[in-house]
Amino acid sequence: MTSDYLKNITQYSKKLILLYVEDDEKILNASIPVLKKFFDKIICAKDGKDGVVKFNENHIDLIFTDINMPNLNGLEMLAQIQKLDKNVPAVIMSAHNELDYYKVAIDLNVAGYILKPTKISDIIEKIDKIVNIKKEEEIKSNKFNFLVDANKKLIDIGYQISTQKDHQKLLEIILLGAKDLSNADGGTLYLYNKQDDCLEFKIVFNNTLGLHYGGSKGNIDWPALNIYNNDKTINQKNVAIVCAMKDQLVNINDIYHSESFDFSGAKKFDLANEYKTTSMLVIPMRNRDNELVGVIQLINKLDEDNNIVSFNKSDESLISSMASQASMMLENNKLVDDLEALLYSLIKSIGSALSAKSSYTAKHIDNVAKISEIIANGVNNNNTIFNDVSFSSNELEEIKLAALLHDIGKISTPVHIIDKGTKLEAIYDRIESVKLKFELVKKDIEILYLKNKITDNDKINSLSQVEIDFEFISKINLGDTFMSDANLEKLDEVSKRYPSLFTENELYHLSIRKGTLTKEDRDIINNHVIITYDMLKEVPFPNKYSNVPKIAGSHHITTDGRGYASHEILDQELTIQDKILAIADIFEVLSAVDRPYRDANTLNQIAKIFKSMVNNKDLDKDLVKLFFEEKLYLGYVKEHFTAFQMDEITEIFDF
Repeated sequence: MTSDYLKNITQYSKKLILLYVEDDEKILNASIPVLKKFFDKIICAKDGKDGVVKFNENHIDLIFTDINMPNLNGLEMLAQIQKLDKNVPAVIMSAHNELDYYKVAIDLNVAGYILKPTKISDIIEKIDKIVNIKKEEEIKSNKFNFLVDANKKLIDIGYQISTQKDHQKLLEIILLGAKDLSNADGGTLYLYNKQDDCLEFKIVFNNTLGLHYGGSKGNIDWPALNIYNNDKTINQKNVAIVCAMKDQLVNINDIYHSESFDFSGAKKFDLANEYKTTSMLVIPMRNRDNELVGVIQLINKLDEDNNIVSFNKSDESLISSMASQASMMLENNKLVDDLEALLYSLIKSIGSALSAKSSYTAKHIDNVAKISEIIANGVNNNNTIFNDVSFSSNELEEIKLAALLHDIGKISTPVHIIDKGTKLEAIYDRIESVKLKFELVKKDIEILYLKNKITDNDKINSLSQVEIDFEFISKINLGDTFMSDANLEKLDEVSKRYPSLFTENELYHLSIRKGTLTKEDRDIINNHVIITYDMLKEVPFPNKYSNVPKIAGSHHITTDGRGYASHEILDQELTIQDKILAIADIFEVLSAVDRPYRDANTLNQIAKIFKSMVNNKDLDKDLVKLFFEEKLYLGYVKEHFTAFQMDEITEIFDF
């Protein structure tokens, strides 16, 4: 036996713990020095019963035992140990070589049988056999553990990929996951730019050099890899491009000995950074339609001693599997981004349509979205009234979306009602028709005078009365004139003075007590929230924005359940999001300086109106109090209010 042979055995056997069971003290003492050459730790037992106890109390890798012993013989001991662990090998050392013992030993999965007196060569032979068995078991166990560990990592990476919404962080997870699975020192993730036909650098990692480019560290400004040469042929010398365009996995043992690809860029990088790129694994990323998504490129696989080794078949299989998951998730994220972009494009298109119909409505929608966002962020930052409320980024976006869509129903409202600036306004302002009729009255007076049917004084008085009456009609035609009982009586007098001048419809509109809208006009206006809800509930919003229809359709419901909305939501409890939008809507309407149907209010006037509306249970008192006491309005006021409106608030919100 050569020294190398023995060294090879002892290198492994020294790691094993031996249970030596022998009742003969002389044999025990004689055998220990020999066994010590092969085992650093030997646990001795005086008989079979003691052997079971020692086995139960210690981690044992191997058993050497005699057969004939008091209390419990060797075979009986092994039978009991088998019940505890069937996989521990045993070697029987006995003077008995009867066939019956062999049969029992075989049944007990005994790895060797040494006849006494023992020879050292027999002991070495049996130890060598067991070492080889243990090595094979260890290899199998390592392979199994590797697969289990790799599978756990793959599942964990898959979970991280599937739950990560941030695009840049997702790219980092993909590349770091590939590095971790293969134990690579570095790597690069490219994404395919279809428009420019190139592979763009997105993430670069290198552990040895401590490099981290792209992802959360910002964009990489390295030139992209052009798929095609100037002559429109595919760049066959770049490994990432070949991998991408041919859908071909590339595994290179040493790039410095590769003749198929041009690695001048990698070699230049190595020279500049005192690094050496050796092994490389390049794997394409394709989606379910087999369309190119990108490329994962890993370099320098490391073994347990941090030596650079080649990537193996397991690496290829694992990274390919992970790349497939990553490609699908990138595609899903892109699909979600595209759908959200489409949603906002549609909202913008609707806004453009409303703007073409009524520029005031479009401005109103944009401003309500701004104010809603201000109030929602104010709630998030408040640690007193709304200490238990915290909107997520999705919820904040949901409120903004609802605000941008809250008046979408006005697309069906006639423009002369949306922007009705005077009581007589319809397709045109009918005050012009009334004015013409008053002019005809003047003409009639002139004719009577020319026919000498009235005197000079009659003419002057009559014409003066016509002017006074038309001035009154012009004044009450405006929405800011309140129709008191006295004004209604005066209108009746004027209409009787000119029996055929006014139509019933004109008198009905001129009799509007407040504002410019009749009850029928207001019903049409109010109906927009019902149309808004009916339109939006048919839109398949993603789950995170599923409350948009309810929020948008509830902005005219009061806190005590009055108001108007679709019957589906009118009786539902108002959420804080619903109440925020209602406040934003009213604040914008009261403060707008460009509305044709009313003058803008000052800040203090708005505060008084809001306090009155809270007392009337129209608006949420806590939100109104937060809005004014925390001065959440300041940023919006500075941008949108005129100097005239910027007065001091004297109201105290003591409710």
